Amino acid sequence: ARVEPPASPKAAAVAAALWAVHPLGTEAVANVAGRADLLMTAGVLGAINAHLLVASSDGRARLAWLMVVGAATLLAASAKETGVTVVALLVLIDLVREPDDRTRHWPSWLAAGLATALYLAARAAAIGDAPVTPFPFVDNPIAGAEGLQGRLTAMVVAGRYLRLALWPATLSADYSFAQLPLASGTPSDWLHGALVAVFLAVTVWAGLRRHVAFALLGASLLTFLPASNLLFATGTVMGERLAYLPLAFALAAVAATVFARPLTPAQTRTALGAAAVVVAAFAIRTVVRNADWRDEVSLWTATVRAAPLSFKSHGNLAEALYRADPTRANIDRVIDEKTVSVSLLAGLPRPEETSKPYMELATYHLERGDLRDRQADAREGARADYQRAADLLRTYLQLLDRSSATTDADRARAQLMLATAEGHVTTGGAAVDTARAALARQPFEPMAYRTMASALFAAGNAGEAAASLLTGFMLTGDQELRGVAIDLYRRGLDPEGCALRSGPAGITLNVDCAVVRQHLCAATAGAAAVQRAAGRPEMAAQIEQSMNGRCG
Repeated sequence: ARVEPPASPKAAAVAAALWAVHPLGTEAVANVAGRADLLMTAGVLGAINAHLLVASSDGRARLAWLMVVGAATLLAASAKETGVTVVALLVLIDLVREPDDRTRHWPSWLAAGLATALYLAARAAAIGDAPVTPFPFVDNPIAGAEGLQGRLTAMVVAGRYLRLALWPATLSADYSFAQLPLASGTPSDWLHGALVAVFLAVTVWAGLRRHVAFALLGASLLTFLPASNLLFATGTVMGERLAYLPLAFALAAVAATVFARPLTPAQTRTALGAAAVVVAAFAIRTVVRNADWRDEVSLWTATVRAAPLSFKSHGNLAEALYRADPTRANIDRVIDEKTVSVSLLAGLPRPEETSKPYMELATYHLERGDLRDRQADAREGARADYQRAADLLRTYLQLLDRSSATTDADRARAQLMLATAEGHVTTGGAAVDTARAALARQPFEPMAYRTMASALFAAGNAGEAAASLLTGFMLTGDQELRGVAIDLYRRGLDPEGCALRSGPAGITLNVDCAVVRQHLCAATAGAAAVQRAAGRPEMAAQIEQSMNGRCG
């Protein structure tokens, strides 16, 4: 039978078709955050193509292609740090080529190197001496692992990428804690480690034979290394979009291995037929996967199925469900998903790094408590929600106390929420004490005064509640605080019926009414004290003068 010569166009077509429809690339294409990977990929492939044309060009055309090499390299590096591998990729490609004159290649290396140096200089100038923030353990357990265990885990994760390249049945938008544990010698660890060993062995074999697959497999490895956690820890333990460019080179290596040798017509038909079947299967899986990216709820529902041990998958599904239904008819499911998310954080080595889910779950319980509290037959359930919210907020505050990155605003917000919850489940002054602590941290926050007033009112101190609201109004000018104070007088705080009067500006407080004057005087003293503590004595004096000597 007649033997066909090496069919590079067929190899290129098959590689392009496989890469175009491979399900593992869905995240880079469908996700808006994948734009960086797409731009970086365009730059890397553009630089390689321009480099191949430099050696076969002369004169102005050669200079033009050199400029394209530099521009494409700059695009790749600026889009994503992986782009700095362009120089190494160009050298690697030349190792398996048989150039007539190797001196025709180094100008491309130089153009790519200068572009990379320009990017690194710009990056250094932009970042300067900014401190490096440690990566949270929940995003990348490898960053918190010691020595060899971290590197072994990175190898296992690399094997997971290879498995998904071969069999992309289960894809996930998140692999955070505790979906991918540190390597511990499980059968899964050995399996994925074996896949990496096979990949490296094939690469070495191709290199010894000076096969084109060596350059392609090597390029796949080079472009994967910066995000692999093998050299240094990154911001994520695993992300499918990170495999977008490495996958292109790996698929090209497979196609080149099959088609870069002489084939009989029958062998060619068989190879193309097999490739068509794989392309069709990948295309179907990709269409199904694209549907997962339709909206936030569908995405995180699919992620929970694929990565049930990821705390973020359950937490993000809860938040997506919450945003999707303003009526809160799905609040039970929201709480269920967030509860699973929080439960998965049990045993976290540094829980203070990931305290926010506790506060978020408490928020959902508070809201469900309010919904149930308006239903006579659901008030027991409301009390349980408020109690659960209080417990979660106390845990959250304890974690905040252990964190060096916490602000007074964080603590004050949590204390205000806790005071609200405590006001529903306690009869003592716990809610008042908590609200007072929050107010001390945020004395110019209107919500702090409203929460304080609610706690005081629930404790039977309606007069102090009115004074607190008026203090907040004097300090912040928030009209809602004034409106709530007026409502208190309407609800029985005005036994003499003189607290309010109507005028051109609407309902106002009657300063000549004894009960109003008493509360205003208390508010004036409190507001003036806050202004003096804040270093504003002139503002304090103005507040005191506003009462025109009515307060003794």
